[in-house]
Amino acid sequence: MNEECPKGMSIPSLETNRLLLRPPALADADVFQWHFADWEVIKQIGSHVPWPYPTDGARKYLEIFIPQNGNGSFFYWGIFSKKNPQELIGAIEYRFRPEDEENRGFWLSQSFWGQGLMTEAVARTQDYMFFDVGVSKLIIRNLSSNARSRNIKEKTGALLIGQGTGEYHDGIQDEDIWELTKARWIQARKGLGSHEVLR
Repeated sequence: MNEECPKGMSIPSLETNRLLLRPPALADADVFQWHFADWEVIKQIGSHVPWPYPTDGARKYLEIFIPQNGNGSFFYWGIFSKKNPQELIGAIEYRFRPEDEENRGFWLSQSFWGQGLMTEAVARTQDYMFFDVGVSKLIIRNLSSNARSRNIKEKTGALLIGQGTGEYHDGIQDEDIWELTKARWIQARKGLGSHEVLR
């Protein structure tokens, strides 16, 4: 699925009750590196992310993708807790390039797992993508064994439409393939708590 998005959009800062979501800057590279260079995080993402993670991996990533942010095919937010708004603890991205087999990816520092923070980030950015950008559908994938990621998708309206495989550091692994439409998101967001949806 390769949705057409407006070109040249500026990426706004967003928020939930507990999070600030803003485009990352090069100044965030060191703390990005600290939280992301974790096997428990990277093993869920895919073999396109090197392991061991290079010591300058976060900086090089940001140098490449910051200029692309808001070009109509790539939308990227760093995730920051309001308790420490200078510390990047995760990220969420939406991509709509011809070569993309999926439209979203995210990661969160292991230190913050199990608190519902990624559900908040997904909910707020889905609002932006569907209601402000005008996307009508997303295709999303995850490692089938990643129960946390699966739960987020179920909670935020995605429909499981099939199975596939992907290349991970542990080899070829099974993946879940999901579809999320604007209509399904409108229905799902009614069931979320007020702390999870803030516009």
